[in-house]
Amino acid sequence: MPSVPSTQLKPLSWEWLAGFFDGEGCIVVRRDGRFPNGDVRIWLQVHQHARSASVLFDIREFLGSRKVPVYYRDADAHSSLQITTRQGVKLCLKRMLPYLRVKRLQAEDVLRYFSELEEVQLKFGKRYYIRQGRILVPPMTATQANERRN
Repeated sequence: MPSVPSTQLKPLSWEWLAGFFDGEGCIVVRRDGRFPNGDVRIWLQVHQHARSASVLFDIREFLGSRKVPVYYRDADAHSSLQITTRQGVKLCLKRMLPYLRVKRLQAEDVLRYFSELEEVQLKFGKRYYIRQGRILVPPMTATQANERRN
């Protein structure tokens, strides 16, 4: 099948990106051993065969124009695009969420996790830890409780 010249293609949109991500992308959640509190790294990733990698360049251009840092990696047979910053992941998921079908629940979970984590970080700084997917904070000492009441 002949390809359509790029001058005839419509510009990318969040709707299009959501559909592409639903089919070809993944939300990666991985515990990071560098963090003693059990924190996790979350990123978005899309893989394509090297023959189809041009679509990744279009996505990178679309996201870059929206100030989303994107990491592109080219291997022999496959290429991948990753969004690894928390702000980038949040922005992309928020913008794609209304149009996601397959990965909607996972996207909502990640956004809820980020929201809860930011709330905990505002209240407790770095004094939190994560166990079995739950964000936990250490119990307050009597002195801290008294300070909070005043």
